[in-house]
Amino acid sequence: MNFPDYVQVLGAANDNSEASLTALEDKRYPCNHAMLGFYMANSWHLPSSLCSIVLHHHDLHFLDEPHSEEEKLYYAILKVAENIAHVHKRHRDINHWHCLEPKVFATLEWQQNDYQDRLNTGHNLLLFGTH
Repeated sequence: MNFPDYVQVLGAANDNSEASLTALEDKRYPCNHAMLGFYMANSWHLPSSLCSIVLHHHDLHFLDEPHSEEEKLYYAILKVAENIAHVHKRHRDINHWHCLEPKVFATLEWQQNDYQDRLNTGHNLLLFGTH
């Protein structure tokens, strides 16, 4: 599939704190990137728990819903990694981090200083490629 206007959709999602990228994609295209990723992950025979995370990685309520503890852990790890990369690249948190942060920390059994340590380590890895 080729969507010449996809860069604009990405930009709109980055500037929109109300709608997720997948919601904007669903309005414009027959399939969103999470669905495509889910199908790819399944075709690669990845574990179903990872396929579920690929499908739901933009679901802000994932940690409130009845999912396995393994899936919730994967989701929380993904959101931490996503936010660390976003802070490094754009110097600000991902959209909705303020809503996700307490749930992610609870899932990982972290305090703010635990996250800050990972943020600093992640920043150094992204800058220098080493610890």
